[in-house]
Amino acid sequence: MSYKEDVAKAVADPEWQKFRLSLKGESTKYKLEALRLYYVEASNRNDDLKDVAIRVYNYLTALARGGQIATTMNYVDDLENGQLKVLK
Repeated sequence: MSYKEDVAKAVADPEWQKFRLSLKGESTKYKLEALRLYYVEASNRNDDLKDVAIRVYNYLTALARGGQIATTMNYVDDLENGQLKVLK
C-alpha cells in the first residue's frame, strides 16, 4: 500500500472523524491537548499506532499549514513531549 493509501485508510475511520469534528471551533491549545490524549490513550489500548500516528500527524500538519502551530520535523514526538509552539 502506498503512503497516500495508508493516509486515506487511516483518516477514513469513523471514530477518528467524530473526534476530528469535535475539535472544530476549539482553541489550538485545546486541540493539541486533545490530540495528545488521543495518541496516549490509543497507545494504552494497543491500537494500531501506525494509523493513529498518521491521523495525528495529518491533523498537526494541517494546523501548521494554517499557521496555528510552528513547523517542526517531528510533529507527533513534539506533541507527546509538549514542545509544539502555538502561534495563534
